[in-house]
Amino acid sequence: MVLETLNGPVRRVGIFSPKIKTDSGVGVGSTARQVLAAYPNATSAPNKYVDGATDLTVSSGTHDMLFEVSAKKVVTGFRIGESEQVAYVESCN
Repeated sequence: MVLETLNGPVRRVGIFSPKIKTDSGVGVGSTARQVLAAYPNATSAPNKYVDGATDLTVSSGTHDMLFEVSAKKVVTGFRIGESEQVAYVESCN
């Protein structure tokens, strides 16, 4: 887990361990299909750096949760926090 700050407080948390799951039971190692079943309103966008990979974003007010999905359709990491910082491709530190 990576806690990321911007001008002081934590704005985003990055998860890269399969031991940590969302309240819907998805996380690193889950399939894109499992993410979409748990979060049917997730939006999909191509990953900026990896051909064939996608980012699935779940929005809730001013906060988002973004799942990084590999070309093999498996979650490799996810991040949660304030929408602007979650949208950053690189770290917000």
